[in-house]
Amino acid sequence: MYIEVLIKYQDQDISKYLINKLHDEIGLDVALTLLSSSSTMEYYSKVGFEYVDNAFLKTRRSFD
Repeated sequence: MYIEVLIKYQDQDISKYLINKLHDEIGLDVALTLLSSSSTMEYYSKVGFEYVDNAFLKTRRSFD
C-alpha cells in the first residue's frame, strides 16, 4: 500500500489519522512497516513508529 498526503493538505493531521485508522483496522497483532523519505523521518517517530535500520527493499515494477 502506498499513501501520500499532498503538500497543500499536510499539517492537518491527515497522515496521523490514516495511520491510526489503518492500525485500528488491522489490529494490534499486526506490525506496520513504513518507508520514509529522509525529510519525514522525525515526523513518524512522533506518531509512534520506532526507527529501525535493518530493512531491505525490492522495488515493484513500474506502472508506466
